[in-house]
Amino acid sequence: KAKINFKVLGPKQGKNMIEIAEVVAAWSNKDIIDFETNKGKNVVISSGVLSLSLEDVEVVTADVPGWEIASSGVITVALDVSISEELREEGVSRDFVNKIQNNRKELGLEVTDFVEIQVLTDQKTKSAINNNLNYICSETLTKKLSFVEGLSGKNIFEEKGLKYSIEKLN
Repeated sequence: KAKINFKVLGPKQGKNMIEIAEVVAAWSNKDIIDFETNKGKNVVISSGVLSLSLEDVEVVTADVPGWEIASSGVITVALDVSISEELREEGVSRDFVNKIQNNRKELGLEVTDFVEIQVLTDQKTKSAINNNLNYICSETLTKKLSFVEGLSGKNIFEEKGLKYSIEKLN
């Protein structure tokens, strides 16, 4: 969107400001791109033709829900920052892998030691782990990962509603 820079243009145009503001506010995306590309634009108002420069007009990006938008000069970048279910599950899985790797270090396991993991968690986290099971097992050298109603073993960990045990396999 384009809007008049009242601080700059006001002292120069005074009584014409309302008309100029209406003309600029009605610019299409193409008009705005042309204005930025050509570093100015001529507009027709009742008193004649007026030449607007980059300092006379501010170009602002509108907020779009789920997007982050930034502009610099003629370049505008928009990023979709919404999180899909698949992306959320991948994040849960990566976080779980990180926790397991840290726990492996705490337990003094070797990088080549295979483990068995038992998990006690809610359905949403269980789904995330199941949907990324190959990734989790390959990254953590897990031979067997199972979901249980109660944990057994001596190496039990708990973080944010997720309980799990890690046991070294012989």
